[in-house]
Amino acid sequence: MTESFSNPINCPHCAKSDAIKYGRTKGGQRYYCKSCRTTFVDNGAEPGRRVPPEQVGAAVSLFYDGLSVEDIRRNFKTLYGFEPSAASVYEWIEDYSKLAGREVKTTGPTELGNTWVADELVTKIGGGNVWVWTVMDGRSRFILASHVSRTRTIRDAETLFREAHRNSGGRAPKVLITDGLAAYVEGSDRVFGLRTHHDVSGGIRAEDNNNLMERLNGTIRERTKVMRGMKSKETAETVLDGWNLHYNYMRPHEALGGKTPAQVAKSETSLKNWEDVARLDVRPVSHARSQAERIHYAENLATERRRAVVRARMPLRDSDIPPEFRRKSAAFIGNPQISRKRLLSDLGASRQDVIPQPRYREFQRKIRIVP
Repeated sequence: MTESFSNPINCPHCAKSDAIKYGRTKGGQRYYCKSCRTTFVDNGAEPGRRVPPEQVGAAVSLFYDGLSVEDIRRNFKTLYGFEPSAASVYEWIEDYSKLAGREVKTTGPTELGNTWVADELVTKIGGGNVWVWTVMDGRSRFILASHVSRTRTIRDAETLFREAHRNSGGRAPKVLITDGLAAYVEGSDRVFGLRTHHDVSGGIRAEDNNNLMERLNGTIRERTKVMRGMKSKETAETVLDGWNLHYNYMRPHEALGGKTPAQVAKSETSLKNWEDVARLDVRPVSHARSQAERIHYAENLATERRRAVVRARMPLRDSDIPPEFRRKSAAFIGNPQISRKRLLSDLGASRQDVIPQPRYREFQRKIRIVP
C-alpha cells in the first residue's frame, strides 16, 4: 500500500522530493521515488547502503580496536536495536578498508625521524603460519610499510623496505633497528645502501633500542589480533592495510600528546575517523568485490563439475562406498526396484557426490542390490 505525505522526503539517489510511503521494513518507513523508481529507507543511510554511516563507522572502528565480529554484533543489538549478520560486518570492514586506502594513497608523511624500526611476528592464517613484517618510524610511530609472507627470506625483507622507501617519499633512515635477522642486513643494503647504519636491538644504545623494539612488538601483536579467523593471505592483507590506516590516521596516542602518528608525521587527510570513510561512495568498491566473488564461485563450480565427470568415469572401488552406506542399505537388499532418489534420501542427500547418477547401477551391484 502506498501513501503520500505532506513533508516531502528527498530521495538519496536522485535528490528529488517525489517520494511516497511504500510500506515498512526493519529499518523503519520505506519510501518509493517516482522519479528514479527506487526504494529507500529514510534512516540516514548513504545511497546503496541500508545502515547509517555512523553505525558502519562504529563497527569498523570496534573491529580494529580488537573486538571480534560476534562482540560487535552483540553491541549493535544493545545500542541500535538490531543485529547485523557476520557477513555484513565483514563486508563493511573489507569495503571501507579498501576505500580508505584509496583515499590516503596520494598522501604520505613529510616529517619523519632518522631512526626506523623493523620487526616481524608469526601468526596463523588459513591453518598455516605466515609472517607479518613491519617498518615503523621511531619518532612519529607512523607505520611506513607492512608485508605478509609465507617465508622469512631476504626477498621478503627487501620487499618490506622497498615499500617503506616508496611510502616515505624516497627517504632512507640514518639508523635501522632490527632484531638481528640476517635477512634485514642484506635487504637493507639492497634498498638503502650505505646511507643507512644497521643496528641490532640490545646492542649499542641498548635502552633506547629496546624501548623502540618493544613498542613495535606491542603494535604488531595488536595487529595480529584483528587477523584472527582470516582464511586466506589476501584477506589478511586487506585487514592489515585497514589496521595500518586505523593506527596511523584515526587513533590518538597518549605518548604523542593525544595526536595521531599521521599528525606528528604531517600526513594530511580529511578522514579523521571511520564515520568519515563510511560517508564516501563505496559502491564501486562493493561492485568490484561482488564481481570477484561471482568469478571465484563460477571457477569453483566449473572445477567441481570437471572433478565429478572424471570421478564418474573412474571404476567404483569398495573404498568409495562409506561403511554407513552398507549398513543402512541392508534394508534394500533383494529389492532392485528401489529408486535412486529414495535410496539417497534414506542414506543422506549429502552423499550424492559420492554416487552420481551414471554409477548408481554399479553401486547397487557393489552392495548386492542387483546381480
